[in-house]
Amino acid sequence: MAEQQPHPLQIEDWKGRTPSANWLSEFRKLDLSIAGRRVLDIGCGMGYYGDLLAGLGAEVYGLDRQEEFVKSAKSKRYRGAIRANATELPVADSSLDLVYARYVLHHIPRGQLFGLIGNIYRSLSDGGYLLIESTTPELANRHHDIQIYPKLKSIIASMYPSIETFADLLSRAGFQAIEITETTQTRDPYCNVHSALERSALLASTGGGPTYWLQLNEAERKEFHDVRCNELIRIFGDGPVERQWSGYFLVAVKGDAT
Repeated sequence: MAEQQPHPLQIEDWKGRTPSANWLSEFRKLDLSIAGRRVLDIGCGMGYYGDLLAGLGAEVYGLDRQEEFVKSAKSKRYRGAIRANATELPVADSSLDLVYARYVLHHIPRGQLFGLIGNIYRSLSDGGYLLIESTTPELANRHHDIQIYPKLKSIIASMYPSIETFADLLSRAGFQAIEITETTQTRDPYCNVHSALERSALLASTGGGPTYWLQLNEAERKEFHDVRCNELIRIFGDGPVERQWSGYFLVAVKGDAT
C-alpha cells in the first residue's frame, strides 16, 4: 500500500510551520551530542528544523517526498536532501548516527510503521538514536480548541499513535533504551480574540489549515468557528490568545548508547 498523498492545502500549511520560539531550548534539554554526527531528517519539509540541527554542528541530510520541500532543504545548511517516501528509506546500513522524525510517523499507515522503524534501526550505527517528536491524544487535548470543540478529540485520537504503541514497535525492532520527555511549544500569541477569530474565519471559508481542520466538513468548520467566537472571549477576555501545544520527544537507542 502506497503512502496517502497529502492534501494540497495541507502542504501549504506545512510551508508556514516554522519552529516555535522555544524549540531549540526544548531540544537542548535532551542533552544529545550531535556535533559532527550524521543526522537524517525524515519528512524534512521546508528544512527549518534540520537547519537548526546543522547550526549545532550536525551533518544533516533531508528526506521528503515533496520536490518543493527537498529544494528548500538543499538551500539551507543540509549536506544534501533526497526525494523519497519515508517508508523507502534509501540509505545504507549503519550509515547514520541519528534519525529525526518530527510529526511525520503518524502520517504513515499503521501497517507500515513497524517496517519503517525496522529500516531506521538498520540505517543507524551502534549507539545511534531515533528521535521522534510528536504528541498523543491526551497531550493534544490540553489545547483550548480541543477542549471547547469535542468533535476534534476523535480526530486527534485517530491521528496520533500512543506512546505505548511506539514503545512496543521500537522494542520489537531491537531498540534498547527508550526515554520520553514532555515538551510545550510556544509561538507568539494572537494579540487579542479578534485576531484569532480572523484566522479561524479564513480557515473556515477557504478549506485550508492544519491536519485536524482538513478532516472537518464544511458545516463542521463553520460550527467550530462559531464555537470559537463564543468561547475564546470567555477564556481569554480582552487579553492575548495563547498559541502553544503539548507534545513529547521520544529517544530510542540502537544497542548500548555508552
